[in-house]
Amino acid sequence: MSCKVALLRMQQDGLLTLPMPRHPHWRARRVHAPAAEVGLPVRGQRGDFPDLTLQPVSTPAASQAWNAMMRQHHDQGDQPLPGAQLRYLIPGQGLLLGGLGFGAAAWKVAPRDDDLGWTPAQRQAGLHLSVHNARFL
Repeated sequence: MSCKVALLRMQQDGLLTLPMPRHPHWRARRVHAPAAEVGLPVRGQRGDFPDLTLQPVSTPAASQAWNAMMRQHHDQGDQPLPGAQLRYLIPGQGLLLGGLGFGAAAWKVAPRDDDLGWTPAQRQAGLHLSVHNARFL
């Protein structure tokens, strides 16, 4: 996304001309799974759900289910996660119980860096080992 923003700014400044987008209205074609497919809210204790697993979101159907659940139940909705990401569904007892989304850590976050005691050099060396919990439901 950073590269896209930089290229668009350079085009606005007349420094280059970009080709027309191949998919100019990709967001308008998003398919929304119906809310009825989402099994939240669910009440109980961990022992009530012995078959809990983390299922990677790796198919279009799983992505639609994850988006529907976040759209309906998460305060940040189903907005796309920035940068590199991993998303998981939490199925159990035939229901979709929750979801997780992780992304690349922000380059500079003073409270995090201070808490870890990172110098700028340590942050640069260790940032790839950090993740951002973007969604937890």
